[in-house]
Amino acid sequence: GGIEIMMNLAVYETLFQLFKQYVNAHSEIPIKVLKKPNTQDFPKVVLTEITNIAASNSRYLMESYSVVGYEIDIYAKDLVVDGVSNDSMEVARYIESLVADFMEHEIGLKRVMAQPSPNIDDTIYRITMRYNGNISDYRGHFF
Repeated sequence: GGIEIMMNLAVYETLFQLFKQYVNAHSEIPIKVLKKPNTQDFPKVVLTEITNIAASNSRYLMESYSVVGYEIDIYAKDLVVDGVSNDSMEVARYIESLVADFMEHEIGLKRVMAQPSPNIDDTIYRITMRYNGNISDYRGHFF
């Protein structure tokens, strides 16, 4: 229903803000954290919600929950930091480790995929990661 959609949008918004704060606080390089890849800034990381299936009223659960999936796309180019050139793949993998720390350790989601993705512009190295989790519709947090 409408309330459930609002609830899950609120969860995504909260997750996005926490993710952005985490990346900004822990990254040694400036990274754009976005909801869609609509800038020419690099490196950037895009967090989107991909699945949101209500699996409510299971016989085994006393409460309904939603299965949520998030996709994270990392876009990196070669980057010079303090006079040292870093290859786009190294930059992307560095960001990938930050994402993993946040999604797996801070939030407790399960990684289902992490792999390089083809990109039209071959000066950009791209990694796509996917995570799944359950959110209790009553408590609004991950379990």
